[in-house]
Amino acid sequence: MYLSEGDVQLLRTEPPYVRKRYRAVSRTLAPDLVRITREEAATLIGRSKRQLQRVVKRFKEEGIAGLRFKSKRPHTAPRNKTPPDVEKRVVEVGDGTGFGSEQLAAIVNEGLTLEGKLCREACVR
Repeated sequence: MYLSEGDVQLLRTEPPYVRKRYRAVSRTLAPDLVRITREEAATLIGRSKRQLQRVVKRFKEEGIAGLRFKSKRPHTAPRNKTPPDVEKRVVEVGDGTGFGSEQLAAIVNEGLTLEGKLCREACVR
């Protein structure tokens, strides 16, 4: 059962788990005669009822793309942390001036440039 005719073509290129999720979601959103409960749909895809509700919500917001697995990769990398000496300088300048992050970055980067330090790795962003 498909919710729209365009979905047939889109699902052909999707992995099997996306097609399986689509079947479960479409059956929960279908008219009364073929509708299944969310609990039954959750069992079909091997997830809890709450997880199915999240999948249905993402499907309503994003369409078929919302049925794909999402990356759990962190948005930041701790290894790219500002060096301690630059961090100390930012704190000192911030305490002394009261400026915000953009102004602090400009002041500290200007100071590093004047001191002749390479600004590629040590700069505040």
